[in-house]
Amino acid sequence: MDLIDKKVLCALDTNSREPLSKIAKRLRISRNTLAYRIKSLEDKGIISKYITTLNLGKLGFRTYKVHFRTRLDKMVEKEFVKYMIENKNVIYFLKTEGAFDFSASLAVKNIKELDEILMNIKSKFSKIIKDYFVSIVVFAQVFKLDKLLLDANQEIKRFEHYSGEDKVRDIDDKDIKILNELSQKSNMSIVELSSKTKLSIDVVKYRLKNLSESVINSFRPLFDLSKIGYHLYSVMLKMNTFTKRDEQSITTWLAHKKNVMYYTKRIGNYELIINTVIKDVTDLNSFVKELREKFGDIIENYDTLIISKILKLDYVVL
Repeated sequence: MDLIDKKVLCALDTNSREPLSKIAKRLRISRNTLAYRIKSLEDKGIISKYITTLNLGKLGFRTYKVHFRTRLDKMVEKEFVKYMIENKNVIYFLKTEGAFDFSASLAVKNIKELDEILMNIKSKFSKIIKDYFVSIVVFAQVFKLDKLLLDANQEIKRFEHYSGEDKVRDIDDKDIKILNELSQKSNMSIVELSSKTKLSIDVVKYRLKNLSESVINSFRPLFDLSKIGYHLYSVMLKMNTFTKRDEQSITTWLAHKKNVMYYTKRIGNYELIINTVIKDVTDLNSFVKELREKFGDIIENYDTLIISKILKLDYVVL
């Protein structure tokens, strides 16, 4: 990719619903050139789809992370993957290599609902599930792609949100229709969105504006960064001590590391999960070495995961 491609990706990452004419003007290229570049990025598989991310805490949900270790059984594994993808409460589902075989994020209203989902999973797939670990997601800090591709010298946040601690925002069936349509196609035009939801253009505009100011975190592409030479790793930290001062110190450092795309604080077996894009094993070793040198006094141990495939990413659980 050249610099224009990188700038195009970063612009879409900031807001995939922004009119192409505005993006083109800001990047000082023609609208036709921009449209051609986007189509090329889609054809190459660098952009796979356009998603809408939500602050589920504002809709009354708490997010839990579940890591699975599984036994080898291709037939049952295929059924397990299908079940998890179709499960409405699973918002994020990954195939991983390393300490765990699969990783899922579950959005639920209460602990009883979480227990029912986990009991169903264990009952249906006892043949392949060796064990699993559950953690509560306290908050997530997500960064824009500028940080990686444009060598931004400062932390560029996309959003930060806490899990289940926000004032709950009431939404109705019309809002849910809009969110469902935009979930996997965030760049859908207002006209098409009106047609799909059978709501007037004025109603769609009004409701989308309100949703964007309350529960929607971002409209952005889902990227396959392996197409441009990167691989996604999770570095999972178990802490010795983890005071407020320790947290501030390590998260400030992470915010300025160009290859850290997001991190989450957890309550569970691992207190901090760092998601970083890495070019090769040497790159990973350098990152972990620096991390341990700077924060070895508070890190008890760590595990790493290669995120080999994103199987599902869908924030609309309503």
